[in-house]
Amino acid sequence: MTHAAPELTANSRISQPPLVRWLSEDAWLHAVAVALSAALLGLFLVCRDLPMVDLPQHAAQIVTWQRLDAGVPEVRELFVLNFRTPYLLAYPLARLLAPAFGAVMALKLVVWLSVVLNLVTVELLARRVGHDPWLGILGFVTAMGLCFYFGFVSFVLAMPLAVGALSLALRHASAPNLRDGAWLALLMSLVLTAHGIAFVLAFGTVGLLLLRGGGSLLTRLCPLLPAALLAVLWIAPGPVSERIGGDVWALSFARLLDFPALLVSMGAADHASILLGFALLTAMFLALGFRLERRPERYLPLVLLLGGYLLFPTMFRGVVLLHTRLPYFLLPIALLAFAPPEPNAGRQRLLTRAAVLGVTLSWLVMFTTRLAAFQTEAAAFHTLEARLRPGASVRPLVFDRQSRVFPGVPAFLHYPAYYYVDKGGSQGYSFAQYPLSVVRYREGVVATMQGGAEWRPDWFQKDEIPNYDYFLVRSSLDRGEELFDGAPVELEAHEGSWWAYARRETAVVSNASARSADGT
Repeated sequence: MTHAAPELTANSRISQPPLVRWLSEDAWLHAVAVALSAALLGLFLVCRDLPMVDLPQHAAQIVTWQRLDAGVPEVRELFVLNFRTPYLLAYPLARLLAPAFGAVMALKLVVWLSVVLNLVTVELLARRVGHDPWLGILGFVTAMGLCFYFGFVSFVLAMPLAVGALSLALRHASAPNLRDGAWLALLMSLVLTAHGIAFVLAFGTVGLLLLRGGGSLLTRLCPLLPAALLAVLWIAPGPVSERIGGDVWALSFARLLDFPALLVSMGAADHASILLGFALLTAMFLALGFRLERRPERYLPLVLLLGGYLLFPTMFRGVVLLHTRLPYFLLPIALLAFAPPEPNAGRQRLLTRAAVLGVTLSWLVMFTTRLAAFQTEAAAFHTLEARLRPGASVRPLVFDRQSRVFPGVPAFLHYPAYYYVDKGGSQGYSFAQYPLSVVRYREGVVATMQGGAEWRPDWFQKDEIPNYDYFLVRSSLDRGEELFDGAPVELEAHEGSWWAYARRETAVVSNASARSADGT
């Protein structure tokens, strides 16, 4: 009887549902993981606005896709779908969710799923290499760094897939088999369709991990072949090779100060995040230990990542913020680079886990407090937008793009795109002008704002006025005379830092509609 109990327990665990078995493996860790995931989901559901720079333009892409599917004539005349892009995966997911939740909420759910997946895949990788799985909790925080704030939805989704590929690569390298190889091939192909930069990082790291292990080298490397063929036969012949801008290096040792802050925010302009970033690094290295792996395929990715962070150009072929994305990958790469520490005494392990949890809760309190204040900061735009008639063409002129409550985040840069999302019409600046966008302008359609004009409202010229109905300006002062002096444009609405100017004929129609609605 006493000898049968362990076998009975093992059999009962096998018969448990996967979710119950997962929770029971490390109940405290997974209780924290579920609580964090639920808290973030609650914030995303309750808070209308997120400080994600590109989110309004991503929502515009999803809404345009919906209008294309609905056969809206003026939309079909301008736009076409582009599936030959390595920035694809997040959009179909959001498109599937959009009819039920709306485009903005659909994208929020994709981002939330990505953050949760990063926690899970970092935890699985930590277990695979013998480190404390509580490091996965830090993966929740590092998923909310610069890439979150800039609204790199595709990159944020791609990274947990890349981390999952590292775990599979380690297992496949040690004992190559068809099942692991097939899953690894699938994951690498998904990373490619999710984001090109993430794919390069994952492909290089996985390739190094597969160089040594069981079986033959060819058997180990075979799972990389499908993704490579997909890149060569489908992605490369598409618009991926089109240059959208120049190269800017801007190398500086100031990047070293930015690094810890980029783990949890937009950068060193956020002083509180510098401290939080250093605290995260401290907790991470306390848990990792300080013994580097002897195998070069384990520590070389970390060397390359740090070197790339210092030496990558700020802009390459028009693609910006290259080096600033690399801190996102630091935690999983460090898990590979550092040998598991000696078995800790219970007290020491509790202290390192308390440090991990303390950093995470500190981040959550800071983010929640700031996000609540951001709702008030962003409310003025929605109040102003509600007063404008639908179906107009809009020219954004965002002079004051920075958020006060999220230091360093140009959160309002693309806010005028919400008018297009909510009320239709057309927008002067659109992601559709870029060759890698899922929704592109048709051949022959020329964007009215190009060359970084969205960042330079001071480039606005009066000869642009006939192209638009509304001019949505964010500024602490009235710039009407500066922008439109002598032109047939007048102020129609003003809320907080937002000003809506309209061409005179548009303003007359809009004001007449407002008077009719008021019964005057």
